[in-house]
Amino acid sequence: MTGEITLTGQVLPIGGVREKILAAQRAGLKRVILPRENEHDLDELPAETKRELEFVLVDSIGEVFDAAFDGRAPAHARPAIVRRDPQAATSA
Repeated sequence: MTGEITLTGQVLPIGGVREKILAAQRAGLKRVILPRENEHDLDELPAETKRELEFVLVDSIGEVFDAAFDGRAPAHARPAIVRRDPQAATSA
């Protein structure tokens, strides 16, 4: 994980998202937790990467912990799990 968290637990956007995600894919990871503000960076990824990885978008450190440790978010949180299927975008 890389990134920055404020004193109040807010997750801030990061740089180099494409490179970090591709490195995670090469390492065999299947889930990537990203700041919600970096969602637009997912558009720059190869189609294969979007199919193979699960992206969890978060706003707070609590959401990070929930996604990292048990893979689920509590009912009161609102992290978005994004599965991008490039073919679905072209058929819609």
